[in-house]
Amino acid sequence: MINPDKLMKLFALASGKPQPKKEQNKTNNLKTDKIKNSLSTYKGIYNDPVIAWSKWMGDSEKDIDSTNADDIFKHAEDQFPGSPDQARDAIRIRKRQRFDNTDPVVKEQSLRNEMTRSPSWLNEELMPELASTSNQVSNQNLFKAKTVYTKTLEQKLQKMDLSGLDPDVPEEVHIDEMVKLEALNLLDGSKVVNGRLAVMNPNGQIQPAFSILIDFESKVDINSPEIQTIMNTAPNICKRFISKALDSTKEITGMNNRASSGAALNMLGSGDMDSSQWGEALSLLNGNTSGGISRGIEGLVSQNPNINEEEAMKHATDIYSQYGGMQ
Repeated sequence: MINPDKLMKLFALASGKPQPKKEQNKTNNLKTDKIKNSLSTYKGIYNDPVIAWSKWMGDSEKDIDSTNADDIFKHAEDQFPGSPDQARDAIRIRKRQRFDNTDPVVKEQSLRNEMTRSPSWLNEELMPELASTSNQVSNQNLFKAKTVYTKTLEQKLQKMDLSGLDPDVPEEVHIDEMVKLEALNLLDGSKVVNGRLAVMNPNGQIQPAFSILIDFESKVDINSPEIQTIMNTAPNICKRFISKALDSTKEITGMNNRASSGAALNMLGSGDMDSSQWGEALSLLNGNTSGGISRGIEGLVSQNPNINEEEAMKHATDIYSQYGGMQ
């Protein structure tokens, strides 16, 4: 004959209805009493009372849960062949064997599991350790998320052509626009237009990023973990790529300027340049006006080998008076 307790459990499973609270309490009490009473069986098997208590405790823990933990562990303290403090030490050691693990994730899971089957006094002791372990796990997860995100953003930026960024616009402005486009999930479709980042708007028109980023904080949940990860991680990554692009642009610009300066000096030195064009040529010399005028005079003399000293001096004086103050 099936006992009433089993019948109630079968009914609960079949009907999907929980056992009435009164019946559930009765069931819990019967289970608790059964665990307590079983200690006498272990004492009859093992002569050493400590071994008997340990064996009973170990076999009983599978049936302990949050509803009976305090009651059973109080009975364990009372029945331990020693002082209550010694009993708590023994219980504490048994529990710690299951969650003393160097890996925070495993330790947190084990801690939470054991705390559902531990007495209140032990849970109070373990709460700070659980909080510390949870914090470690959160930090690990944050680091993992940051590492994955960093790799993803780097791959995204490697595909972008940033060579056209305007070097006269402060680097911080380019970085800010790039980070905010990323937060709005628009960076993938952006490109450099007229020296600034731009995106295609819903109407199919190219729109500068700065016009889209007005009231940026009203367009994102700035406190969400995803946005916080972007705002805290992306700036340094974007800075690396933008700095490289701007340095490359400046280097190309410098090379072009040096080439232009060299060409201007050659033209002045050849003597083929009309004096009306000197101003334009001297403007390409980056401040070396005096050197350019000297080369120009040398060119004129080379083209007019019969010019006398008086004419040469007058010509030089006229040129210096006209262009000598040019910076």
